[in-house]
Formats: sequence, C-alpha cells, structure tokens
Amino acid sequence: MTIVGATTNPAVGFILPIVFYWKTIEDVPLCSVKKLTALTVATLIILTSILSLVNFTMTKLYPDDSDVDEAAVTLPVSSTETTLNFVAFE
Repeated sequence: MTIVGATTNPAVGFILPIVFYWKTIEDVPLCSVKKLTALTVATLIILTSILSLVNFTMTKLYPDDSDVDEAAVTLPVSSTETTLNFVAFE
C-alpha cells in the first residue's frame, strides 16, 4: 500500500492535473508565474514521492536498525561538561 501511495497517488492526484493545467496555458511564456508555480509544485511532489519510496524501501531492507535506544551526548557548558541523555521513543 505504501508503494502505491508513493507512486500512483501523487501521479494521479498531483502530476496529471499539473500536466493538464500546463496544456491549458500553452500560450503563456515559460518564465510566467503560472508555469513556474506549476513546475515548482510538480518538482516538489516528485521529490517527496521519491523520498517516501526510498524511506519505505530502506525500512523494509533494514527493519531492525534501532539497536541503540539511548544515546549520550556530551556538550561543553562553561568550564564543566554536561551529559545529556536522549531516549528514543518508538
């Protein structure tokens, strides 16, 4: 279901309407606000779809990547050092 959500849904819901809109404004110059906005939205949707698909693939290939539940970070504070503990919640 996630693969469909990362590929088909953005294409049908966002990319195809942008392509149809682009066809309706063919006489408008390429550097117009309308065409640049359509191109920007299409680019962002395609990028988001690719990142979503990569994220899904990586979580399926490496499902148990949460070996470390607690990480300690040492930050220098004035003349002493303070250790902060961050706990990862799932």
